[in-house]
Amino acid sequence: MTTEPKISREQQIRRRAQGAYGGHYGCCPICGYSEGPFNVLKENWFVCTEHRLRWCAGINVFDHLEGEWEAWEIIDRFLSKYREIPAMDAEIAEEEAGADER
Repeated sequence: MTTEPKISREQQIRRRAQGAYGGHYGCCPICGYSEGPFNVLKENWFVCTEHRLRWCAGINVFDHLEGEWEAWEIIDRFLSKYREIPAMDAEIAEEEAGADER
């Protein structure tokens, strides 16, 4: 993992809300941001491009866009450049941020 210090809780909560689906499917444990989903066959992935992390949000959670089935190999190559983290790590950040918002 990177040695970069985490941002403040307030900043992480703000970035989580700005990310894909408001961070509902997880967020980067470092900065709180997320982009996605990126669909590879039936798997649905989210990423943090800044920290080069990816996590699987689930199977068949999202509908596939037209042409996406044909492009899954390209998407898979794109995702292979990111370090996979357990979805639980992305969810922990989400749960902590949710508790702070109350």
